[in-house]
Parts: sequence; structure tokens; C-alpha cells
Amino acid sequence: MDMEKYKPRYVELPKPITTLRRLSLLGLADMEELLVLEKEYGLPFPLLTSEYFVSLMDIKDPQDPLRQLVVPTKEELNAYYNMDVSQQKERGSFDTSGEHTNLKAPGLQHKYGSTALALISNVCAGLCRECFRKRIFFEESGAANEATFPNEKAIEYLKKHKEINTILLSGGDAFMLSDDSLLDLLDILADKTLDHITTIRFGSKIFAYYPQRVTQKLVTILKDYEQKTGKCIQISTHFEHANELGPECIKSLDLLHGAGLIVYNQTVLLNGINYDVDMLYNLFSKMAEHGVRPYYLFQCRPVIGSMHQQVPLVEGVKIYNKLMQRMSGVHKPLYAMSTKLGKMQIVGLHPENENIIVLRRHSSKKIEDTGKVLFYDVSKNDPYWVYT
Repeated sequence: MDMEKYKPRYVELPKPITTLRRLSLLGLADMEELLVLEKEYGLPFPLLTSEYFVSLMDIKDPQDPLRQLVVPTKEELNAYYNMDVSQQKERGSFDTSGEHTNLKAPGLQHKYGSTALALISNVCAGLCRECFRKRIFFEESGAANEATFPNEKAIEYLKKHKEINTILLSGGDAFMLSDDSLLDLLDILADKTLDHITTIRFGSKIFAYYPQRVTQKLVTILKDYEQKTGKCIQISTHFEHANELGPECIKSLDLLHGAGLIVYNQTVLLNGINYDVDMLYNLFSKMAEHGVRPYYLFQCRPVIGSMHQQVPLVEGVKIYNKLMQRMSGVHKPLYAMSTKLGKMQIVGLHPENENIIVLRRHSSKKIEDTGKVLFYDVSKNDPYWVYT
């Protein structure tokens, strides 16, 4: 396997927007206070969106859900400006799930027995304000070095660990890599020494931010690889609101569906964006119409700058239960959170005490703990997140 020649090449985002001033010139309302903060203190976490994504917004509505996905708020900026590492629990962190403890090689994480995570990109088509890998995008943080898969050490680790049958390619956004770069990467994973890896999953929000990237050529590359290698290709999308599924997005999803590729979605429950039953129902129903299976509804992680987007666990359970009453069985997502111990399923409220959240260890770093049930009292602990 010759990886010396492999270098990630990226596609170019059309008409990128990286400043609040540019958004203001495009007509977004109520930008004055943010512009003052940007001028005085700068933007600690960078801004990235595009004219395409802005076209999906109601630019006159300061509370537009898509605006809140990519445009910083005063609350977010103040969290950065007043950041104190001694108060991380109150203000959040940049590694809420302890990803640094799962690194086995540059760019390769192994947290759960059968699944490995490879960071193949440090580029996105838009930067979500709730992003739990913000550390990758901070200048001079050094975290961009995490996105260095593939490399010899990582491949050797995969070869030795035959229990790994699934690899998730993420970043950053996997589909910001060019077609040629993706082909080179897939060729590396097709090596006979990695035959135990039977599923390759791509994590991407490009379907919302830059759906024009998903062409018939890209879909053909993925389908041909599936047929040639016998490995299963899966795509994990990331939608937070039904308005992200505009006509261009639906075209990209229909291309995947038409090719018979497996597509599922992960959504984050976000205050101000999708925090009620109707919003979530409209989102999941629209996805289902176009072959996307709702897979996870995630509790918003306590990331610095994103704490105002969290929904209390008790309220989240109530929203989720009402949603389950409306969704059909195959389209019911799992309500969960990714903690340092592993992925926790948020099962519901204790029948005798509404302050107690019933949790189940859906996937655990300690395999023997998978399936165990926990009781978490929000009256005595953080009401938004299980700290471990």
C-alpha cells in the first residue's frame, strides 16, 4: 500500500462567506451589534457559509433556524470572550466526548469494538455553530493534525484489529474531498489486508450546505466501488431543519436513493432551531420521502459557545415522546448523547420521579457495559448533559 503519494485534494465551495460584514451586505437583519463585537474582538470560532445557504433563509428574520445554524449570536461570542478553562463545565469544552482518549494513530479513533473513525478532512462547506469538533477549525490549535488519515500507522492498526468491520470517514466533511482524492482513499481501503472492514460510512453535511457537490459521477464512484469490492457504502447525512432540504438538496438525495445507496441521518436537538415536535416531524417526514432514514436525534453537546442551544433533558424527553407518537416505526430515530463513557440512549423519564432520566448504554467503551441501565437525577446534576 503506497500512501506516500496520497494527499487530500478538496473541491472549492462556490461563493463562500466568511465575514459578518458580507452577511450584512446580503441583507441579513439585526447585524449591527454582532458587527461591533466582530470589529472589537474578532470571531474566535470562524464563520463559513455560502450564498446558496443564505438563499434558503428568511434574511429578515433574526430567529430564522438556518441563520442560527451558521451565524454566531451574541451569547456565543460572549462565551468565547469570557472563556475560562477553569469553568469548562459551566461554559462547555472543545472535546465533550473525550475523542483525544480514543486516538490510536494520527487521524484514527477507535472507541467502540467494531467501528473505527477516520478523520480524512479538515474542510467543511459550512461551519455549524454547535460543532463538537470546533478544535479542528481554530487557528494555531494544532488540532488540524487530527485529520491526517490515511497514514502507515493508522493502516497498520486497522490491519491488526480484525474486530473492526466498519469505518466511518469524517472530519471535517468527507465529501469536500475531490472525486480523485476519494477514489485514492477508497483504493487504500480496498486492500486485501483490510477485507475484515466490510462497511464504509461517509459522514457529511454537504447535502444541506453544498448539495451541488453530489453529482452523478460521485454517486457512480460509490456504487461502482460497492459492486467491485463487495463492501457496503453508507452515507450519514446531517439535517437540523426541514428548510435545509431545498430543491437542490432533494436532487442530491434522489441521486443516492436512485442508486440504491444506504442513507441515514443524524440530527442534533437545538434550542431555537428544531426544539418542538412539529419542527422535528416535518424534518424527519421530509427526509423519509427521499430515502433518508432518521437514525439519531442527539442531545446537543456542551461545546463552548453552544450552551445556549441546549435543550434540558427533561424537556427533550417530552418532545421526543410526542414525536414517537407521530412517526412510523422504521422512521423513529434513537434519542441519544455521546459522552466520554460512550453513546447513551435517552430512554425516558422515571415513572415515579420526573427528575430522573433513564439512560441505557447503547455503545460503551467497555464492551461489557453495553446495555446497562443508568438513572440520572437532573435535580442534583447538570440538567442538560451527563458528565462522566
